[in-house]
Amino acid sequence: MIEYGLATTAEKFLLLICFTPWYLPHHFCKPGRIARNGGAQRPTLQFISLSLLLVLLKDEVAAASSSLALPGCQDKCGNVSIPYPFGIGSNCSKNSSFEVSCDSTAAAGYTPTISIGLPPASEVVEILPENKVKIITDRLWLFNASENESNYFLNLIGTPFYLSQDRNVFTTVGCDILGYMISGGIRVGGCLSTCIFMSGTVEVNKRVRIAPTGCNGGYGCCQTSILPLLQYLELQSSRETALNDTAYAFIADKEWLGNDFNVTAYRENPTAERPVVLDWVIGNGTCETANPSSNCGPNSYCRNVTSGDGYACFCNRGYEGNPYLRQGCHDIDECADTKTNDCGWTCVNGPGNYSCSCPPGYHGDGKKIGVGCMKENEVERYIPWVIDGTNCYYFEWAEGNK
Repeated sequence: MIEYGLATTAEKFLLLICFTPWYLPHHFCKPGRIARNGGAQRPTLQFISLSLLLVLLKDEVAAASSSLALPGCQDKCGNVSIPYPFGIGSNCSKNSSFEVSCDSTAAAGYTPTISIGLPPASEVVEILPENKVKIITDRLWLFNASENESNYFLNLIGTPFYLSQDRNVFTTVGCDILGYMISGGIRVGGCLSTCIFMSGTVEVNKRVRIAPTGCNGGYGCCQTSILPLLQYLELQSSRETALNDTAYAFIADKEWLGNDFNVTAYRENPTAERPVVLDWVIGNGTCETANPSSNCGPNSYCRNVTSGDGYACFCNRGYEGNPYLRQGCHDIDECADTKTNDCGWTCVNGPGNYSCSCPPGYHGDGKKIGVGCMKENEVERYIPWVIDGTNCYYFEWAEGNK
């Protein structure tokens, strides 16, 4: 027995035949048969079923193209979309590095997590375009209230993930605290967070924190960028004076921090979740030396990435979707939205592109910014203008014979 929820396109086609009200009791799908009723012609079952089949196929193709996950796989966990090569479960991801777990017992509802580097698993906040993923991890956070030096580290070696240089920033909070980063036993960056002397303090030479907001140029806080291609990183801090202030150091998403980082608010809740952005690659090597066709689907192209040791796939111009899926990049109908085409008259959509045309009796390129459309008895007249040494052209239309 066929269940509607699990029926394939072929099964749906048979169901249509069985339940079509115009079913002819002789033989189904007799070619070329026309049933007449009072002089009126009615399409045969073959024509009716074929039309409905085409509708079903169109609906299924549209549904498949709208999903960014592997066919038959869950494409969301809670409110987070999980596009391939990521996947919920081992059978739905490219490999174990991209495998996502969907925790249905979390107090906040369904929460996606991924095991990147050392445990515990990191929460997936968002899988971003341009091969980035935003996670929440405590592996890049340092809190030191009493020791002179401490460290925390993240190890991504052996995975396709890298700390995103353009999205993350290193931050140190505290008075006279030197926070720094170490990779491969070498210090690869850091900054000194200082405070200033204030008169009238109880303790001589006691420094206090001022400028509670605005880490850039403020006191009690400093920030610096991180190096590219980092997969192993340790955070360390040390007190540069006898002032026994609490030390904080962490790496976090720039967009989460914003342009006005509130130092006071952070000190009041230093364990608040801090998102970190990772870059990832789909394959090692380069587009020239590897075999990108094994990872990049049709209507897509391979691009070497500078944020990781490998390459990534992207949909061709005029296409959108998931380049890592078979038939994942589908044509954009530029004609459906006037914002995506510059046609002034008729827009004709094509594979990966579109064209503009003029109505009968007119000629030209049919574009809003261009020649446009002119009547057949109109000719172009170019009047050159010179602006700052650059030639531009102003078009006038004059009646006349071609």
